[in-house]
Amino acid sequence: MKNINNNNINREEIVKKYNPHLSSVNAKSPLSVGNGRICFTADITGMQTLYDDYLDETPLCTMAEWAWHVIKADNERGCYSLDDVKMTEYDYMGRRVSYPRVKYEGNEDAYDWVRQNPHKFNLGRITFMFKGEPVNGNDLDCINQTLDISTGLLHSTFRFKQYGDEGFVNVVTVCDSESDTVAFKINSQLLTKGLSVEIHFPYPSCDITGSDWTDVLGHSDRICYENCKDGNKCTIERIADETTYYVNISSDSRVEKLREHAYGVSSGENLLHLSVNFQSKKMIGENFENASKNSRAFWHNYWNSGKFFIHDNNELMRRVILSQYLLVINDSGFIPPGETGLTCNSWYGKAHLEMHYWHMAWAPLWGHPELLERSFDWYINILPEARKNAARNGYKGARWTKMVSYTGKDCPSKIAPLLVWQQPHIINMLQMVLDSYKENGISTEDVDTYMRKYWILVKETAEFMEDYLVYDFMSDTYNIESPVIPVQERHLPEDTRNPIFELAYFRYGLVIASQWASHLGDITLSQKWDNIAGRIAPLPVSDGLYISHENCPETFTEKAIDHPLMLMVYGMLDGFGAKDIIDMDVYKSTLLKVIDVWDYPTLWGWDFAVIAMAADKLGLKDTAVSQLLMDSPKNEYVESGNNRQNSRKDLPLYLPGNGSLLIAVAKGSDPGKFL
Repeated sequence: MKNINNNNINREEIVKKYNPHLSSVNAKSPLSVGNGRICFTADITGMQTLYDDYLDETPLCTMAEWAWHVIKADNERGCYSLDDVKMTEYDYMGRRVSYPRVKYEGNEDAYDWVRQNPHKFNLGRITFMFKGEPVNGNDLDCINQTLDISTGLLHSTFRFKQYGDEGFVNVVTVCDSESDTVAFKINSQLLTKGLSVEIHFPYPSCDITGSDWTDVLGHSDRICYENCKDGNKCTIERIADETTYYVNISSDSRVEKLREHAYGVSSGENLLHLSVNFQSKKMIGENFENASKNSRAFWHNYWNSGKFFIHDNNELMRRVILSQYLLVINDSGFIPPGETGLTCNSWYGKAHLEMHYWHMAWAPLWGHPELLERSFDWYINILPEARKNAARNGYKGARWTKMVSYTGKDCPSKIAPLLVWQQPHIINMLQMVLDSYKENGISTEDVDTYMRKYWILVKETAEFMEDYLVYDFMSDTYNIESPVIPVQERHLPEDTRNPIFELAYFRYGLVIASQWASHLGDITLSQKWDNIAGRIAPLPVSDGLYISHENCPETFTEKAIDHPLMLMVYGMLDGFGAKDIIDMDVYKSTLLKVIDVWDYPTLWGWDFAVIAMAADKLGLKDTAVSQLLMDSPKNEYVESGNNRQNSRKDLPLYLPGNGSLLIAVAKGSDPGKFL
């Protein structure tokens, strides 16, 4: 993929061709506006009016990366910690190691509480009301909604049937790029006849909706009058247990408290402007005019900078363009995102760090490294927790857990604590950002500044990998020993040895860490890591095919499900760290075998990109494109552009799928269609 010269092409005109458009209620594909820190998901009214109609498919939420809640535990302390969770013990090369894996009888409360807390929650619902009553979707027609992704503005038109031509409502919805503000411009004659806007607040929940509308007493809100200079501005302090946040409402009409947890804005004019700012502190956000201006400027700059992509396959183009928009508004904040970003809760809103790569590693490849670098300070901030996670089982350095909230603390899970493929991610992503900056002409001085700032992450990540690998004197190799669960989460930890992708990825991570150490003057450390990387065990082979791990000859029979991790060596790393030890004939046979026997409905959204990248590296370009567009239950991209996992109700959108698509396109070779 190459940079596009703006003198030769109007990027924004191309982008506009793929603006999502809805002409009816589509609960699988609501449209969202956001800025990477906050996201507002709307129905066809441009608000969250038809909340119940969308609930079973895609909940309508307002979520922010900073908005976390903890439910008070039913014990003396009001909370639990990982120390309260009974550990599962394993034999590890003659010593005992333990992980919070099994939910033991009598320990359920501690296990579940630590797993579910802290969790993200729904900040509030913004909805139309008519004459004080909820609006029914059956009362509406003439639906015409378009999300202009070139500006970030959502345009919605609909009509209240019984009022004929006087019943039209026009709404423009936007999220400010500079503050966590959602703003609206509403134009309708019905504003003078009973149409109003209400803002409702739920008690926080850890479920997919982030909302508990049944609990009225567990939370409170009060108007902070010192922030309310007139009736058109109102600051509401929201308190739920230990969580406090502020909602700053600004309008050209009066803001009133209607009842507990509900505030209203009505107008005697045909035009109403409203902005709702959400913050962890008191402040007033931007009005509609400024929010729109900021959003237009941000998206104009985004689409006209970095790299671009053109292909004659219209569906591939649609997915690529919309994926960029969705990943920016959901995933480009300062904390690694959850699987569903800021649209709704998946796994209690917590991040899966092994997915951070699939969420955001596309950004430096597309010339937007700053969008990924935003999250690197978080890794530095939680470094003490990563050190504790390593030390818990006697390891050096920092061990990055899989499932985390903003705190960085580990979570109980039957899978997560025993995964290690997320470990080299931070080294990989740091290098990708650095490479992007170098490509854009960063100075030598700035390279040194960047590398010195993040060296602590590289060093402690590599120290754990070094200590985690086990040296075998007889074979003169470093191995990954049980207990471990590989990328393909279908293997028992006690049976798994030398999972193929983890071998290659650890090798990659140590090679990059060695390069950083050498650049920064630590030659001894550089030589040590190079020596270990060069002695990592060979990739496991059986019957002329690469297999999941050393003890899994049944890879292509009993285990031909879930992630085909043996393809990730080239289907993610471009072979770096393994290209001198991989047999390309064996690799090609392995790819063809996967395509022939794998259970495709069990693949996840990002697996299709992995297979496509593997095919592309082997020169099978048509196969690569067909894999990206494969008709499969977890490879659907709905009207909004979201990758939907149709076999899972808990994943109405799956942003790692979108991110992997962009990575595959960026890493693809040029078949005459990439410009």
